[in-house]
Amino acid sequence: MAETIYLQTAGGPVAHDLPLHWAIQEQLSKGYITRVNEDGTPWAEPAPVPEADPNEVPTGTVSAVLDWVGEDRERAARALEAENAAEKPRTTLVAALTALASEPDPDE
Repeated sequence: MAETIYLQTAGGPVAHDLPLHWAIQEQLSKGYITRVNEDGTPWAEPAPVPEADPNEVPTGTVSAVLDWVGEDRERAARALEAENAAEKPRTTLVAALTALASEPDPDE
């Protein structure tokens, strides 16, 4: 299904499916017509969603945190610290992270 955008013309906003016809795209590129919302109000490009920092402890479900931790003892310790700093630490997550963080290092 094609994405629909609205372009302001002399007669009001008009719906157009993407990709635009080359002639309409040219008019838009040159500023002869402008993109608007369906109701004719000015359209603004949505703000980009920032990428999550892969080193930042994720917020969310217990499963999401444990997936991020994996078997990494250092990540488990960081996630445990973050969870204990929460207003209501989740006991199941704290127990799982404590076990992971305190496991002996197999390389030692």
